[in-house]
Amino acid sequence: MANLGQTFNASEHEAWGEREKFEPVPPGRYLSQIIASEIMETRAGNGQRLVFTIDLIEGECAGRKVFDAINLANPSKAAVAVGRSRLAMICNALDVNALEDSSDLHLRPFWAHVEIKAERNEISFYEKRERAASNPRPAAAANAAGEPPPARKPWERS
Repeated sequence: MANLGQTFNASEHEAWGEREKFEPVPPGRYLSQIIASEIMETRAGNGQRLVFTIDLIEGECAGRKVFDAINLANPSKAAVAVGRSRLAMICNALDVNALEDSSDLHLRPFWAHVEIKAERNEISFYEKRERAASNPRPAAAANAAGEPPPARKPWERS
């Protein structure tokens, strides 16, 4: 028993179940980063999952969070195989070859392909974020004969 030291009036507060439901983000490809991870016991209590909190960092959904959980230990060998395959996909997308601590995956941008399944977001694919070359220069256009285009007049330059 615990004395609250005050009288709590439930009618003055919104009940948890009555809270506005979070709507899933629309399906799509989002620039994202893992901001937190932890190992948790499975609901059945017979395994472990690596749970990720993923922050969407660009676009109209910037600041929204999605979650992913990967089976690390489970009585089902198939669940563990899928979990290891998904973890390998994450590591490949983040250029991590060997992993001992999940925090090594934090704050590294990648593309998350997000879907909606059973009214919840699910990441279907983790994709490497390719970095653009610094100061790319467009190639000079050539006409059908392979000759460079004619020079522009001084007043046509921008």
